[in-house]
Amino acid sequence: MSRPESVYCPGVAGPGVWEGKTHPDGVIVRSGPGKDFPSKGERLPGGCTLPLAGFCHGQTLRDAWLDLPDNRWFRLNDGRFVASTVVFGNPGPDVEAQPCAGGIGPPELTALEGNLTVKGERLPMVGIARLREDLRWEQVALVPADHDRATTSLAEPPGTRIAVVACAAAAWPQQGIAAIVTEHGLVDQTDRVADPQARHAACRAPDRPAAHQ
Repeated sequence: MSRPESVYCPGVAGPGVWEGKTHPDGVIVRSGPGKDFPSKGERLPGGCTLPLAGFCHGQTLRDAWLDLPDNRWFRLNDGRFVASTVVFGNPGPDVEAQPCAGGIGPPELTALEGNLTVKGERLPMVGIARLREDLRWEQVALVPADHDRATTSLAEPPGTRIAVVACAAAAWPQQGIAAIVTEHGLVDQTDRVADPQARHAACRAPDRPAAHQ
């Protein structure tokens, strides 16, 4: 049974593939996936339920709760967009990004250098995980990118297996690279990180601040 329209944010039709709650300060709805696109309709009030139909990649903004980069823009049923950064509620893992007018492709990694500079394209953030002795993946860094480049310093011993992953947002892993720590830095193993546990560990979202629980 579908929800009655009255439970949704005003002027927004459902149902959706998933739902989210608007930020307490309210949400601007736009015609495309970026702040350069004009607003369309009234500002949505805070704390109302949004039925969401899909998402695409667009302008990177900072998440209102975590203060981390996120380039996902959620699409409403009528084709308008809201920034993921001001909506609490992620799509399920089976929901994939779809192309949209004015959007961009997903983030990608292009190179690893030293210990450790990561280069990529359309790159909001990089997550890094290491394989522990018990064969579980553990996050060691979540680094915002600056002009498609993220730099950090690893203190892992030689021989440690790591996963370097492009994160569209916290908890939203994309393509990754498997590498191993050597005496002189990182050696790119040239294969994609196929292990879902490695990719999700690398881009794991930190806990939300208590004020936003």
